[in-house]
Amino acid sequence: MNKIIKRILFSVLALALIAEFVFILVLPAVINRQIKSGDAAAMLKEKTGLNLSFDEAKIVTYPDFSVKFLSSNLKITSADNKNVLKTSDFDIRFAFFLFYSEICR
Repeated sequence: MNKIIKRILFSVLALALIAEFVFILVLPAVINRQIKSGDAAAMLKEKTGLNLSFDEAKIVTYPDFSVKFLSSNLKITSADNKNVLKTSDFDIRFAFFLFYSEICR
């Protein structure tokens, strides 16, 4: 019985470590590639009709499962070219698991 519990705990721990690895290293690389290729702006235009432009943007992930979006000269305009959002430097950080984030701080 002890052996089964140890294997289950080891498996859960291994899955958690793999999820953390993917979140920290793989997710930012994939999302940043999409942002730089212009796919994010095209998707926003297709879904909402808003135009997105920026000089530089990237996603940074943290071990507490939070994500930070950084952008410079971010501008979102409506279809009739009215400014919805315009800022020189923009960054926002949010946590996926609020309870987990509060425990780890």
